[in-house]
Amino acid sequence: GQILARLAVATNDLSGDSYYGTRNLPDYIAGYDWCYGGLTVDQRQQVATWLMDRADQVWPETNPARASGWGVRSPGNNYFYGFMETWPAALAVFGDGTDTKTGAGSGADRAKYHADLGLSKFNTLVKPWANGWGQGGLFAEGTNYDSTRGVGALVDGYLTATGLDLANDPSFTYLKDSVLARVHLTAPGGTVSYNIGDQARESLAPISDYDRHRMYIAAADLNDNTLKGYAKYWLDHLSRSPSGWNFEVGWEFLYYDEDVAAIDYTKTLPTSQTLLGPGLFLNRSDWTNTATYWGIWAGPLKEGHQYRDANGFLIWKGSSWLAGNASMWSHSGIVQGSPYHNTLSFGGLGQQPQSPDAKWPKEAGETLKTEVADKYRYFVGQAAQAYTQDRSHGGVKVVNDFVRKLVYLSDVDTYVIDDRVDLVDGSKTKDWHIHSKTAPTIDGRNFKFDNGQYRLFGESLLPAANVTITSTPENLGSVAGVATSYATNVVATTGQAKDHLLNVLQVAPATTTIPVDNAVVSVLSGAVEGAETAAGSGYSVLFGKDSEQVTDAIVYQTSVSRQNHLIFDLDPKGVYQVEARTSDTASPRSFTATATDKGSLAFSAQANETIFTVAKQGVEPPVVPTPTLTPTPIPTPAPVPTPVPDTAAPSVPADVQATAPDSSTVT
Repeated sequence: GQILARLAVATNDLSGDSYYGTRNLPDYIAGYDWCYGGLTVDQRQQVATWLMDRADQVWPETNPARASGWGVRSPGNNYFYGFMETWPAALAVFGDGTDTKTGAGSGADRAKYHADLGLSKFNTLVKPWANGWGQGGLFAEGTNYDSTRGVGALVDGYLTATGLDLANDPSFTYLKDSVLARVHLTAPGGTVSYNIGDQARESLAPISDYDRHRMYIAAADLNDNTLKGYAKYWLDHLSRSPSGWNFEVGWEFLYYDEDVAAIDYTKTLPTSQTLLGPGLFLNRSDWTNTATYWGIWAGPLKEGHQYRDANGFLIWKGSSWLAGNASMWSHSGIVQGSPYHNTLSFGGLGQQPQSPDAKWPKEAGETLKTEVADKYRYFVGQAAQAYTQDRSHGGVKVVNDFVRKLVYLSDVDTYVIDDRVDLVDGSKTKDWHIHSKTAPTIDGRNFKFDNGQYRLFGESLLPAANVTITSTPENLGSVAGVATSYATNVVATTGQAKDHLLNVLQVAPATTTIPVDNAVVSVLSGAVEGAETAAGSGYSVLFGKDSEQVTDAIVYQTSVSRQNHLIFDLDPKGVYQVEARTSDTASPRSFTATATDKGSLAFSAQANETIFTVAKQGVEPPVVPTPTLTPTPIPTPAPVPTPVPDTAAPSVPADVQATAPDSSTVT
C-alpha cells in the first residue's frame, strides 16, 4: 500500500513520450487488485482515483487535446496497447465506490464509462485489426515492438473481472494464432527471433523474458489443450528458461502453468507457416537445430518501426544468420532503409510507409502466392507501391511493377530468385542487395560469404549484360570506421524500364570452396524464364515471365540433363501433355502431368533428355525447331562503373520523424 501511495500521485501522470508509460499500468492494477484487502480506505481511494485520472487523460473521448495523439486509433501500433490498459484499470476499480472524482466527459461513474469504452475499442479497433493486418498472430511493427502480451493481458483481465471469455471467441483467433506464430518465429536453437522491424533493445533480437511473457499470457486462457501444450514445450526448450528479470518473474509465476502437459510440436507441426495479415512466409528444412531457416514477406508497411524491405528475405544456418540485414548487426538496431536489407532499391530510392487511400488504394506490398510441396517452397510477392515517394504531398510513383518469385529447393538447400521490375524512369539503376556479417568474395557474376559454419554462394544470371557486383562495408557500430556488416550489391545498368533479375543462391558447409554450376534455361517458346542448377541430381526451374498466369505452350532446352523440372504459374490443376527428347530429331517420350492447385507443375526427366515441350491438354503444342539446338552461353560483360551506395548511417525518414514520438525506450 505504501508503494502504491508513493507512486499514484498527480505528478506521476505517465504523459511523457506521448503517454508511453501507460503500458506500466498493469503493475498498478495488479497491486490494487491483489492487495485490496490490505489497503486502507484512503489508499484505495487514492489509487482508484489516480487510475481513472489516467484513463480520462489518455483518450480523446475524455481529453479532446488527445484527438490527434500518437497511436490513439492505431491498433497495429505498440503505444495503443499501453492506452488500452485503462480498460483493466476500470475493471479493477469498478463497483468499489472508491473513485470519487468526476472526470470531464466520463461522468460520475468513471469506472463504468472506461470499462464500456475499453470493450468498445476492443470490438471496433482491436478485433478488426486482428482479423486483418494481425491475422496469423504477429505485430508487423517488429519483433521488439510486439504487443501480444498487452493483448493477452486485456483479454485475461476481462475474463477474470467479468467471467466473459474473449480468448476463445471464434471471431477473435489472434491469441491462438500467436502461439503458433511464436513457435515458427523462433530460429533453430531457441536463441533468436526472426528479425522483423527495429530492434532498439538488442539488435539481434535474442529471445528474452518479454518473448516468454508473450507466449504464456497468450496461452493462459485458451481452451485448446494442444496449443497450450505447444506453448509449454516452447517455454521449456528455450535457451532462456525460466524468466530472470525481476520485473518479469512475478508475471511468470502467475501465468506459467506447471500442470499443463507439454506437447512436442516438432513431431506434428509443419515446417512452414504463412502469416496472412503481414504477408510473412516462414520455413525451416526440419525441426532440428541444424536446419536451414528462412523467411520472406510482402504486406502492409504502415508503422514507423517497420523495415522498408517488402519482398525482403533472411536466411539462418548453423547457429547464426547467414544472409541477414545491416540493422541486426548494427549498434542501434534501427536501420530501416531498403539498401540495408535483402530487397531492391532503384537509383538510390527505397521503400517508404504507405497507407491506402483513394489515389493509392493498395497496400505497400502484397503476398500473391505461397506454396509448400515435397521438394520446394514457393513465394510470390508484389512490392511496387512500397516505393512511392513523398506521400505527404500526394505521392510520386517510382515503380510500376516489382514481383519477386522465390523458390527454395529443399533437398539441395538452393534458392532461385526471379525479380520482375518495371520502372517509371528506365535510366535508374536496379540495385539488388544481400547482406552478410563477413566480407564477401566477388568473382565476376559470382559472390560468396560465410558465417563461420556455412557458406552462401550466389550467382547473377540475368540481366545477361550491364551488371556489376560490388561490396560495401557498413559502418553502423559504436566504433567509427569499423564495419559491422557488408552489402553485396548486384547492380543492373541497362537503361531500360523493364528487366528481370535472376539470381541463384546455394547454402553449403563453410568447407565447400566450389559452387555448383548454374545457367539460364534456354526458352525456345512460351512466356517463361528461369534457371537450371547442377545441385543434387539437377533442377530446371521456370517462372511466368510477364505475369503469374502462363497460358501458352512452352518449349525449352537445358544445357545438360536435369532430373527435376519445376514450372510455376500455370493453370491451377491443369492437365499438361509433356514431351521429353534427347535431341531435336529423337522421338519424344510423352506423358501427362497435373499442376497443383497453385499452378505448379513438377516432373522428372530421364537420362540425356534436354528438350521439353509442355502444353495444356486441348491446346496444340508448338512444333519443335528442327535445327540442332545449343544453349547460348552468358557473356561476361566488362564492368560498368556505378555509383557506390552511400554508406553513412541512415536516419529515420523525415515523414516518420515528424510524426513518431521518441521510441528509444520502446521494448
